[in-house]
Amino acid sequence: MNEQFPYNTNTTYNSLQVTVTRHLTKDLGFLAAYTFSKALGNIDDNGPAAYYTSVQDYFHRGLDRSVLSFSVPHQFKLTWVYETPFGKGRRFNLGGVANAVLGGWQFAGIHKYQAGMPIQVTYSGYTIPSGFAPGIRPDVISSNETLGGAPGQTDFNVGTPYLNPAAFAVQPLTENGIPLRPGTAPRYLPNVRGPHTMAETFRMSKRFYIREKMFFGIGATADNPFKRTSRDFRSLDLADPAFGQLFQGGGGRTIQLEGRFEF
Repeated sequence: MNEQFPYNTNTTYNSLQVTVTRHLTKDLGFLAAYTFSKALGNIDDNGPAAYYTSVQDYFHRGLDRSVLSFSVPHQFKLTWVYETPFGKGRRFNLGGVANAVLGGWQFAGIHKYQAGMPIQVTYSGYTIPSGFAPGIRPDVISSNETLGGAPGQTDFNVGTPYLNPAAFAVQPLTENGIPLRPGTAPRYLPNVRGPHTMAETFRMSKRFYIREKMFFGIGATADNPFKRTSRDFRSLDLADPAFGQLFQGGGGRTIQLEGRFEF
């Protein structure tokens, strides 16, 4: 017997990607890619487990259709490589010590910039009886879901308000905290996102040739060279006093040095 499970993800994913690869010179090349996309669906994962543990109403799947947790509308990536034009067989053969010092260097970078991630508002004060849909959400009662643009600077310990608590409310509950109806908030808010992110990695390396197929290489890789910090939500739970506040995180710079001998 074929059983029809009511957990069809009904997912729609639209994406436009523009990729450019170019060698500007013999020594410099880059790969750049911009992606504009939007993903919609009822659940984020396939299978009955994902459906039966996340929805508001088993019989009204449309209540759970929203942007998906991984839907990022804008993303730009850039990778570039540059080799110094000095040395034997290169554009400038300076000879002797000059070739040894200036030649053989390679510089590279990876840049990634993207829009913020979707936001899911929850409430931890519900009492959900066994057998009922567990993904109950609160109501959206105002279109002013933020208190302004996402702040550029935040603190590690003191949160900066971003989401507007007055734009959300808990629907009517019984004395035992059981919701009398599903909430009006979508799984992920359609018009509000978290802060954008920016990240870079740079690398430099050089080979010292002993003979044609034997060399000693040195290199250095820097992650987050500009010490960029992240801005993250500590809580999206309406019952939490820190609801909708952004805190600073990360910011560390990592430099890795290496040396290797190949023959």
